[in-house]
Amino acid sequence: MTHFSRQPIGFLFPSLFAPLLLASLTACSPIQLFQPQPPIQRREYSFSTPTTKPNPKIPPLQVLFLLSSPQASQREFLLRTSNNTWQIDPYGSFTLPPAELITQIARQRYQSNLHPSLNTFRLEGEILDIYGDFSDPTHPKAVLSIQFALKKEPEQLIFQRTFSSACPINPTSRAGMVSAWSSALAEIFNTLDREIQNNIHSANF
Repeated sequence: MTHFSRQPIGFLFPSLFAPLLLASLTACSPIQLFQPQPPIQRREYSFSTPTTKPNPKIPPLQVLFLLSSPQASQREFLLRTSNNTWQIDPYGSFTLPPAELITQIARQRYQSNLHPSLNTFRLEGEILDIYGDFSDPTHPKAVLSIQFALKKEPEQLIFQRTFSSACPINPTSRAGMVSAWSSALAEIFNTLDREIQNNIHSANF
């Protein structure tokens, strides 16, 4: 059975939770040894992806807004702490839902020079998974999985494929996890580029 929890996750990001521990010990002590600690503020993050020029071997694509599976639709970071246990990080989240962020990046990559009369090819997608995997605490990784489908108008399916990547989280921090997700996203887009190029140019359109 899978369990979801919103409990603090200090064992995953210990440096961020040390103030909470000190504050807790102080509150239980008859002598105030430490000054009260300020509350931890929620931080918001976004993907960092390098700016890329349009690939001349790929025609402009109409990129539809990406869909999301239920577990990938929230802004809050989802963390896997064991095979069947998941936690939602109350202190870290994306600036926007992942689908919106990745749609923006995909449109910049494939749709920058799109003219309304050139809407020949359409790229659709769904984010299936995006989470931090801490089930092996010694080798945490950021997991990202997206299904893309390329279609030719009106509804001719050229290909549909799931692209997945898992990149090591180093350092073990929220910023490190977002950096690893960004690397995973770059890998997926590079693989998607090749898939689009091969399928478009291997068919006789």
